[in-house]
Parts: sequence; C-alpha cells; structure tokens
Amino acid sequence: NDVTSLGGSNDAWLKVAYTLKARYLMHVGDYQGAAAAAANGIDAADGSEDMLALHGTETNRNMNLYHNLFTEFKGKQLGYASFPLVTYLENELIIAEVEARKNTVAGDNNAIAALNNTRDYLNNQFGAGNYDDLTALDFQAGGAYAGTTILQHVYNWTYLSFIGQIEGYNFLRRIDFSVDGLTPVTGSQFPLRFIYPQSERNANDNVPSPAPGSFDATPVNS
Repeated sequence: NDVTSLGGSNDAWLKVAYTLKARYLMHVGDYQGAAAAAANGIDAADGSEDMLALHGTETNRNMNLYHNLFTEFKGKQLGYASFPLVTYLENELIIAEVEARKNTVAGDNNAIAALNNTRDYLNNQFGAGNYDDLTALDFQAGGAYAGTTILQHVYNWTYLSFIGQIEGYNFLRRIDFSVDGLTPVTGSQFPLRFIYPQSERNANDNVPSPAPGSFDATPVNS
C-alpha cells in the first residue's frame, strides 16, 4: 500500500485493469474494443479509484520527481502531489473519443456527457466551479467552441489532460499530433519514437536492425 493508492481492493484493481485494456486497445485503433473495456473501467468521479504512485518526502527514494527537481535544484516548493498512473479522467476521455468518432448526433451527445464527467472530476480535484458543463450549443455558431468539432475538442482536452504523462506522447502519435495550435519547436516534424540507446542495442536481440530513428513511425502509428 506504500506504492500505489489502491491497497488491497480487488474491485478497484479490476477496474484499473479494464481501463488499461481500453488504453492499449486505443493504441492499436480498436476503438469499439476500447469502449467495451472502458465501460467496465474506473467509474469513481471523485478520484477514489484512481491508481496513483504515492510519494513521500525522501529524496532519491519516494519523492515526486517534479517536486525533487524544483526543490533540490530550483528552490521552489511544489508539494508532494501523488503521480497519476491510471485514472477516471483517462477512462472518460477514451469514452469521449470513441463516441465522437462515430460522427452521429447520439455519439456527439455521449461524447459531451463523457467530457462533462471529466470536468466534474477536475472540479472534485481542484474545487467546484472551475469547469462548467458543455452542451451541444457550445459547438454551434456563437458557442464557446464554434468552428471546433467535438472530436477535435476531445483531442485538445485529452492533450491538456495528459501533460506530464508518457501516455500523452502515445496519444499524440496515434492522432498524428492533431491538436489545435501544436507545432514543433524546431523543424517541421514531431519525433515519433524514442531512440534505442547503444546499451540496449548491444544487449537486446529484439531491437530492430538497422535501428530506427526518432522520426521513423512505429508499426501501430504508420
């Protein structure tokens, strides 16, 4: 129980497993399979079923790495906020994307409902009243997101939600970096994979040969 937030709750672990299954099915484009898994995933909007990496105050043992960076090297205090691994937020974002991809009125309404669930979750985490519910009118002429499709809004919202998590990179590669306003800092391409270090090439026979570069697409993102 000093490693994650779930303790010995079989029910909570099972829901996390379903959300993880949904995550990995999204990676390979099995959207309906992902939706079926997410339907059994984390469903507590108060964050009580989230899988978190718990952090303490001991440097080089259990301190949050972001906190360690700023306190040890920058002199700023960020607190010991636990790091999200698998959450209700991700589960609802998966549902929102799958529904928005249907490009139907019913799908759009279901996507908005899932997006509102994420906004309720954030209100529960950071204080009520920070996020208002969305409606279909928000995406019509005169609305707050007029000119933006619901699917595009899901992309943008998911990108913001995953900042600081490795899953954000997996998400961006899958959607070909189609987030409004997102451009490479240098050059005209986004990197599509991490490079294989020489130590890995020497020790792992499964590393592709020749080793791909940063801008070579992975098989699931080709």
